[in-house]
Amino acid sequence: MHDAPVEVEVLPPQGEQLALAQPGRGSGRVGRLEPIALDVREQARELREIERSPPVGRTGSRQIEPPARLLDDAVAAIAAAARPIVIVGNGARDGIEDITAFAESIGAPIVTTFKAKGLISDHHELAGGVLGRSGTPVASWLMNESDLIVAFGVSFSNHTGIADYKPIVQVDFDPMALGRFHAVSVPVQAHTG
Repeated sequence: MHDAPVEVEVLPPQGEQLALAQPGRGSGRVGRLEPIALDVREQARELREIERSPPVGRTGSRQIEPPARLLDDAVAAIAAAARPIVIVGNGARDGIEDITAFAESIGAPIVTTFKAKGLISDHHELAGGVLGRSGTPVASWLMNESDLIVAFGVSFSNHTGIADYKPIVQVDFDPMALGRFHAVSVPVQAHTG
């Protein structure tokens, strides 16, 4: 034997709570609706907390710290460059603010791959446009004139057309992406932000 379906009526919200009305329980009156309140924001916050925290004892830290030698090599290459360029791929979308601050600190133009288009505003003073077959001539010119490429979250696909004959410092979270299509001068496995 199945219970009869419960009828629910949504009432106007009251502050941070969503009010619902359902048939009274145990009152003996059929058809009478009694209000109940659900704190939807609190439940949503609790769900977000659960999603953010990994299960205890099930996963390790996802923080990556590259070896000091590689960081020293990257810093030395960047310091020695007269005309470095920063290339940002879609894999760096979460760290664009830090990457932009880095480019500003060394005075390097920033170009993006096609998939990363829009990560940096075209109105930014260091923005050089999109690199590759669907890109801009300015971005290609900037890369050709550079003496070092600092690539963040870039896949190095053929469509992007990154010059593999130039010294490259590649930063990527994915170890399989480092030097995937050709060797790079300094492969750094790290978070891009």
